Amino acid sequence: MTESLAKATTQPALTLELRNVSVVFGNLTALRDISLQLFHGDTLALIGANGSGKTTLLNVMAGLQPPTSGTREISAATTGSVGYVLQDSGPQAWLPLTVKEVIAMGRYGAQFGRSVGFRRLSAADRAAIQDAAANTDLLDLLDRPLTNLSGGQRQRVYIAQALAQEPSILLLDEPLWGLDVPSQERIQALMATRAEQGTSVVISTHHLEDARRCSRVMLLANGQMRLGSPSEVLTPELLNEAFNNRLPPLSCG
Repeated sequence: MTESLAKATTQPALTLELRNVSVVFGNLTALRDISLQLFHGDTLALIGANGSGKTTLLNVMAGLQPPTSGTREISAATTGSVGYVLQDSGPQAWLPLTVKEVIAMGRYGAQFGRSVGFRRLSAADRAAIQDAAANTDLLDLLDRPLTNLSGGQRQRVYIAQALAQEPSILLLDEPLWGLDVPSQERIQALMATRAEQGTSVVISTHHLEDARRCSRVMLLANGQMRLGSPSEVLTPELLNEAFNNRLPPLSCG
């Protein structure tokens, strides 16, 4: 993988801010006093052991999980949607949709807090769907049922669905898991391009090589965080502390 996810050097504008966010589930504190400012063109890696709070934090950023305390605020200047790619949970036989239909779902409810419902697709919608499919190498699979795809192919469909939203903020939970090396490189290049165009990109990962491509890294452990540049956060001392002396692998491959 040769693409860099470093953000542009121009002064960025704020897209999302978390202030002193904590999330408690019963007796479990999943996140404790997390503060973060996310900017246009930002690339942020979330890294930490299983159960460290990465997915919970993504859910808070997406607006799916309300904080127990603290606040989440989307900048008034942010005009696009939040695209969220969850981890693939396997094919759903009860949802017999084609690849094109799944990608098209990304064109509904495109604005923050507003759902426009199902409507006839416009020319702009169709162009966005076609562009998302082309960028994720899915043009030959548009009429294929989602249930007939491999795990890696489904992951690309979900990424295409998020891209079709033309989001200002793109959240990805382990986006490269299960993908072959060419697909990993394609998705890495897509994330780099989106960041260069001003999209805020946040990925959760267990892999140090992927985290080092981002402009900033948040290391989560025991519900708390360390935030900074890759060189500041991905140190042997901090990683050993967060992973109980079991360092994560270098890459997805």
